[in-house]
Amino acid sequence: MKLKNDTNNMLGLTEKEMLIELMEFYTIETLSKLSKLSHVTLNNIKNGEPFSYKTKKLLIDFFNYHCNAFSFESTIPELSSEEAIYLIDTPDGYQRIGEFVTKGKKRCFKINTKNHSIECAENHLIQIDLNNQDSWIMAKDLVIGQMICTMTGNDYINEIIELENQPVYDMSILHENHRYWAGGFSNHNTYKSSIVQKVLANAQKDGLIPVIFDTENAIDDEGAKRLGLDTTKVKYIPTFNIEKCRNDIFKFLNVVKEKGLEGKFIIAIDSLGNLQSAMETTRMEKDSHSMDMGSRARAIGSLLTTCTQLAGLTRTPIIITNHLYDNPGDLHPTLVKNMPGGKKCVYLPSVAVQLMRKPVKADAIKGNAGELAAGQRNYVGIIIRALTAKNRFIKQYLEGELFISFSNGADKYHGLLDLAVELGVIQQAGATYSIDGEKLGYAKSFAEDADFWENKIIPLMQKKIDVNWAYSSEQDKEIKKMEAEASNEGGEEV
Repeated sequence: MKLKNDTNNMLGLTEKEMLIELMEFYTIETLSKLSKLSHVTLNNIKNGEPFSYKTKKLLIDFFNYHCNAFSFESTIPELSSEEAIYLIDTPDGYQRIGEFVTKGKKRCFKINTKNHSIECAENHLIQIDLNNQDSWIMAKDLVIGQMICTMTGNDYINEIIELENQPVYDMSILHENHRYWAGGFSNHNTYKSSIVQKVLANAQKDGLIPVIFDTENAIDDEGAKRLGLDTTKVKYIPTFNIEKCRNDIFKFLNVVKEKGLEGKFIIAIDSLGNLQSAMETTRMEKDSHSMDMGSRARAIGSLLTTCTQLAGLTRTPIIITNHLYDNPGDLHPTLVKNMPGGKKCVYLPSVAVQLMRKPVKADAIKGNAGELAAGQRNYVGIIIRALTAKNRFIKQYLEGELFISFSNGADKYHGLLDLAVELGVIQQAGATYSIDGEKLGYAKSFAEDADFWENKIIPLMQKKIDVNWAYSSEQDKEIKKMEAEASNEGGEEV
């Protein structure tokens, strides 16, 4: 379905945005009658006033009913050729499509059940159980007779056909669960693999050697090179077994320690959510349909314990991607999302960062956002929003943004101006800025000045951050107070 109004929400449409969209089609009187919501309630939603869970459910139900009435079947190439904003049917209601991506040719499969059929890449993720975020499985690992949850209920796979290599596509869904209905199946998408490759490319610049454990077959040589990764200096290990991944990391880091190569490597596991336990593999080999009773969570716990211990000893950073999901039992969405794989996914990592993304238009970015390529939609890049859900080194729940231009790459200074104002390094008065009385003018006059940021602002910001973001005790505060008093008196040392 085409959306008439744009939205900046990265976590799915809000109730207010749903209402505004509905008001493009219905008068307030008609909308009230059809949705069973009073005029007062609808105005409260429009004005951002609080409302009940029952009101929320009635509005969402009618919004999805409306979307169904105006929906149509299409393909990604057809949709990406038009400059329009679309909603797609998902297990979480109709959600906005962010960006379309062409990923080249890959081996594909056709998966059939009695009532549904889908053609997809071999590494395409399909959800077996809508209520279980651990139940994603690649198309190539599905078997005939396997039960799968579809949009019309549980069904059994009765045919799997291997196809020739075909062009494949992806798209981002602007909702935490990153899933959508296609061919009657719940399909998954994220862009975490691209982010990991970008991080590893930057690590290479600092002299580190990346080691990638790929569980999704999502990393290819051509795509990695476009993201700046030198694939000739990468150790690439395809894997799908948790215990095998754990043992390989154990052996590798022990060799690192024995040969004195501490601090030379960086490891990435992409992703934890797609690893299977040895017991799950054994069940599939025996054509067993029995459910997992915790073996996967225990195996992941063992993997994370091994990574934590040896990474510290060998000074080897380990990046692990995982999926996020809301707790369906929560009345309201929480700031920090859940992760599949057991409690150790939460309490063992030193730093946990949640990433959300959205496409952006040129007029929404200050400075040079880059130019649109021939045939490209009106989005020039994406905004990545990061939230430190956990941090053992500095204060948590810090949030920042990164702008990545499709033409120019990552903008090194995006978001720094707002942070500098918050820290008090730069003062803002309306649309102009200054530093301790020295006028800087409008943001466009210095936003892309590398010398201004690198040699003047960033060092001042770093001093503020070292104090402002650090954990501190009452004793620390007392010492700082005494130092400040001594400094003001201009005399005695403390």
